[in-house]
Amino acid sequence: MATRFVPLGEADGECVILADRLGGYVLGQDSDFLILVGGAGVSSRLIGYCPFDMMWWIDGASETQAPSSHGSGWHTASNSRRGPPQRLSTLLPPANLTNPQLVMTSFAPQALRQRLRLPASVLPLFASLCGNDYTPPAAAEIFFEAGLSAVPKVEKVARTLREQIFWPKSTPPKSGNAGDHAVELVTKVMRKLSIRPFVNDQALQELVDAIIEATFQYILPIGGECCKTYPFCGELDEIGCQSSSSTVKPSRAKEAYAAAQRRGLLNGITHAWLYPGRVLLWTVLEDPSGPSFKASEILRGVRRRAWEIAVEGFGGLRWPESAKAEEKEEAAGEHTKSSLPPDADLSGETTVATETSSESETLVNDDSPVQKGDSIPVPAVVPRTIIEYVRQGSSARIVPHTIELQPQEEQANPTCLQNLEVRLRAYLNPLQSDTPTILSLPVHLHPLIATIRLCILSARTDKWRRADVEAVLKAGLGCYSAWQKNSCSSKSRDTEEGSYPVLTNRHCGFIAQISATMTDAHLLAQALLLLPDSPDRPSENPGLTHLVPFVFFSGTVLHSLLSGIELESSSIWRWTDTERAAYDECLPALTEGIEEHVVGWIRPPLRPTVPTGVMPNDIEEAEDDHVGEDGQVVSGDGQVEKEKRKKKRNQRRRRGIKEVGSGRFDLLEALPAS
Repeated sequence: MATRFVPLGEADGECVILADRLGGYVLGQDSDFLILVGGAGVSSRLIGYCPFDMMWWIDGASETQAPSSHGSGWHTASNSRRGPPQRLSTLLPPANLTNPQLVMTSFAPQALRQRLRLPASVLPLFASLCGNDYTPPAAAEIFFEAGLSAVPKVEKVARTLREQIFWPKSTPPKSGNAGDHAVELVTKVMRKLSIRPFVNDQALQELVDAIIEATFQYILPIGGECCKTYPFCGELDEIGCQSSSSTVKPSRAKEAYAAAQRRGLLNGITHAWLYPGRVLLWTVLEDPSGPSFKASEILRGVRRRAWEIAVEGFGGLRWPESAKAEEKEEAAGEHTKSSLPPDADLSGETTVATETSSESETLVNDDSPVQKGDSIPVPAVVPRTIIEYVRQGSSARIVPHTIELQPQEEQANPTCLQNLEVRLRAYLNPLQSDTPTILSLPVHLHPLIATIRLCILSARTDKWRRADVEAVLKAGLGCYSAWQKNSCSSKSRDTEEGSYPVLTNRHCGFIAQISATMTDAHLLAQALLLLPDSPDRPSENPGLTHLVPFVFFSGTVLHSLLSGIELESSSIWRWTDTERAAYDECLPALTEGIEEHVVGWIRPPLRPTVPTGVMPNDIEEAEDDHVGEDGQVVSGDGQVEKEKRKKKRNQRRRRGIKEVGSGRFDLLEALPAS
């Protein structure tokens, strides 16, 4: 589906245009949609408008009628109970329904105008007279009696419009401006609607202008894209599209960003480009009693690098007007300072010139040449900033935080257009994963390895253990393998409902940290245009998973493996020899250089203990042994040493030497009886 942008005004018209283009329904909760879908400028592809408050869920087990023959795939469902079905929810199906089905009420585009018997071109005026968001509040007191309900108001306005348009004695104007004819029609209708005369003609004319302006919101926007760099071409600004201007050089980076946005792969960067002074970060489910992971300096550095790469490619963002005004003020201040003499008073106090000072001493002729050594005013460089909104500390307050971007030099080939190797290193460097071993791994595994590695380095109180690292890596590799297999299969995936293990605060904290890191890495991948391949438009870099990191994780798999539960291969997680080989290759690359940050990764050598039954003269032989993984003492010669120790124990038993145990009563048993 094509992606659209938030318009500068109302978004209702954009929704109608998109539904008309796709041949679908408009879902919403605004009576203006009835006017927009039934007005002029809408083709026959738009099906209708479905209000949210006229939807309800029913159980699919009830009796249903046969599907209609319209071929749209919709059918009418009737409830087996008597009376109209009770609406339980408008957005989510209730949990007590076994086979939920959504019943929607749709208003066809021609339904309203047929009911009112009005042409489509008059519907905007009809809505403005009835009252919309832009109609003056005083209009209702002039047009309608006190206590009149909504239905009589609608009937009164519709009847008055019909009388003025279709009255036999009313003759259409033969000549004149179309705008004048519209003003004349509105004036006649308002005089007819008013329950009392106007004070004067000026009051009438002011209300006529207000009613006409209230109809402008029903003008549908012109669809389509103006150029290859839309919407980064200036179309959303007052200056309009600048692609055809001779003074603007075409930007390949803007075209690449625009192509990614049309695929729906640049939402985060586009939002920052539209509103750099109000960037709402992608929130994750985390413990509200602790600080937000998004507020950490490491993740803030990742986002700063993403903004800088985007600014380099765009050549700038849509900075707020305050920054532009500040730039002009600072430039004017620099110009004023440079024009003052060196001994001028800059303390802000007003100085009064003496009467003896002449005009020639204080004024400079405009035609006089600039003398050598005079200072030339240099416009001040205003620091470009991004204002992010994050949760403050352990509270629920969302506060702004300013990120100052480093000044970027203009380059003919920005970072987002470099070759794949350069962009991959630019992706791994802020994530502190730019190592030769990680670069040698398959490219599609870079987001998984870099995310886990940065989580280990940025851990606050709960440090990562070796078992945690191994579990998360196994979960990512297995989930990606299952997703890759299911994407090529038409079989449905197994449901994860009811299969969650017991959740712990520690594991939930790890998953929140992974989610926060992955979303910021996702933003960095957008700025670098590390795009995945698409079925309809193969890219030059297939197999990239940087913009689809969700393929690496499943909540069920993560919590299960972190809890030590062994899983079997399923449609959501696969573990075969292929995944084991990838695991053995990725684990050393993941922990290279950060072993000291993982609890239990580097274990100190254990001092061997003397096993039970070994005599003091055998301690020296035992010191040469080491403790194996199973806790037993194993020497360098392996089985040969075990046989020697076994033979010595048998010899001691034959000589009558009793082995002393480690219990408190074993020592008493070894003493000779008195």
